[in-house]
Amino acid sequence: MSPRPSARYLILGRTGNGKSSFINSVFGDHVAQTHAFEACTSIVEHYALNTPLGDITLIDTPGFAEGEDFDDDRRRAKTISKHVRLEEVEVVLYVTRLDEHRLGADERRAIRAITKRFGQALWRKAWLIFTFAANVERERRDEQVQERRKRLSSAIREAIVEFDAPVTFGEFQRCWLVDNMAVDWCDDGVPLTTVLAPN
Repeated sequence: MSPRPSARYLILGRTGNGKSSFINSVFGDHVAQTHAFEACTSIVEHYALNTPLGDITLIDTPGFAEGEDFDDDRRRAKTISKHVRLEEVEVVLYVTRLDEHRLGADERRAIRAITKRFGQALWRKAWLIFTFAANVERERRDEQVQERRKRLSSAIREAIVEFDAPVTFGEFQRCWLVDNMAVDWCDDGVPLTTVLAPN
């Protein structure tokens, strides 16, 4: 009997962007602690899920841009690298909010810290997960996705130039919209487990 296919996903992003809530949405259960007003994940946590299509491991990490300065982010990145072997991760899920109109300093800080520690090799296997998607009006959603995706990719390329030039990163391999609170907010949704299932 051949082994079941499996996939490991590393989840990264700024504090408060819904990483742990995203995990709960995938599992359909409250497995990762969440809080409406403060960061919850302080250590690297592995969550395993068996699906009919294969086994999934989601690796939750402390959020970036929570502390006072870039040194805090460097310590978080170092903690992640101690507990996660990047070469064993199939996909990196970068989680950010869709309902923010500008790319703030905290988001840029997070991107810089990730790039400095892991280099652009990480970004070349990254998917973009937009949370709080239902907060954006349906008629504006596509435009908002394109604009946020463009700004995030540009910020990543700027960080690569700073820490790991020359640039070979183009843009995120895939982009998904999720909402951890709203139900039936889109017409063409699919279960997250089918999106993440091993190929």
